[in-house]
Amino acid sequence: MPSILKVCKMDSLSFASYAIKQGVDFLGVHVLEEKNIGEHLELVKFIRERGGRAVIVTKIESLDALVALVTLYQPDGIQLHYTPNYQILIALRIRFPTLLLFGVVVSGSVHLLDSSIDEVLDFLVYDASYTGGTGVRQTYEGLHRFSSSLRMKTLLAGGVDHEVVAGLSTQSAAGYDVQSSLRSGSDFNFRELNLLCNAIKPSRRGRISVSLTDMPLIEVHRAAGYMHGAHLDYHLDMSAGDLYPSFVTTRNGIAQKAKALAQLPFGVHLFIRDRNLIQKQLDKLSILHPLNLTRVFVQYYPGLRYAEFEMNGNQPSLIPSIYYRDLNDYFSSGDAHQTISVVLPKFKNDLGLQGLFTTLASHAAEMSGREIWFDRNVDALYVNKLQKLYGKPFNVIVGKEVVNDWNKIDTIDEQLSTTG
Repeated sequence: MPSILKVCKMDSLSFASYAIKQGVDFLGVHVLEEKNIGEHLELVKFIRERGGRAVIVTKIESLDALVALVTLYQPDGIQLHYTPNYQILIALRIRFPTLLLFGVVVSGSVHLLDSSIDEVLDFLVYDASYTGGTGVRQTYEGLHRFSSSLRMKTLLAGGVDHEVVAGLSTQSAAGYDVQSSLRSGSDFNFRELNLLCNAIKPSRRGRISVSLTDMPLIEVHRAAGYMHGAHLDYHLDMSAGDLYPSFVTTRNGIAQKAKALAQLPFGVHLFIRDRNLIQKQLDKLSILHPLNLTRVFVQYYPGLRYAEFEMNGNQPSLIPSIYYRDLNDYFSSGDAHQTISVVLPKFKNDLGLQGLFTTLASHAAEMSGREIWFDRNVDALYVNKLQKLYGKPFNVIVGKEVVNDWNKIDTIDEQLSTTG
């Protein structure tokens, strides 16, 4: 199955950061004409500093200008957005031997490709955009002309979203180039990117989500500017007390906090016993936050079956959240979700964690290959213990233990990056 993902027209630090943490392979930054040289320079630097790979997308055909462009931006790759020009490609290869070269082709120009293109390009974007005025997608019929080697360098493009990916999963290609489905006007569609990565890059690791549930609403508003600049993922709990009477969030301003996260990715954790109410909340939240609500964790209790809930392909990911002592019952239910959350006990001492790690070890087979989130009571020390004793990469949700000190969050983020 194609597994490389390139996201194009990247022009936001927060969306770039989210894409990198989702495991996106290449981030395309548009510098289309010579007059645009110098634009998005800080963004390209940011992408590279965060461990991402930046690809400059350009229509510039002057070799001198292209050399100046690459020299200035120092990108990982460059995409020449026109029919491949072999002389320019070869000149760039000689001048910048480590620079990744991306070419572009559409169905109507496949026949113009020379067989030697495979030797010159690192990747070829095959764009099957919609035919103008018809709303009909072109096919990738030209793929049959490609050698097997060139297919493994080909990224399928043109109106690609997570539903299209499902239909193209059997295509013999390297991956996908995505742009339009990740935009809604001037806003970014964090949910669609999450759904794309669910399909293409399951079992992501090394991510951190910051719970704002216990942070006073006034502090959330005061920290809004910082939160945008922190490039993090956020989290909110919703509990009316019917599942756990001692845990109620009705006075925590959850709805107002969700509004404050309008341009940031976040997830919600539902603590609800009534199954009809769970379904209603899933539907309601999906509509209220169509672009940035990426995940909904639903707390497990014995007898709950996640297959009962109706989720269409455009809704946020539904993720089972299980208290560690309920893992045996959960896995006995036969649920096959690729991603799960494990709620942790409070850390008091190593001896007190023996039961947790014994339980995790007993379910190593069931947890293998899944994307795991550890939730509750997490701080830097706990992460360190999990890294040593659990031994596999994971994601965490941090809350009141560290949320009042953003430096602690940075420390945990760095810890996760060493094993993520």
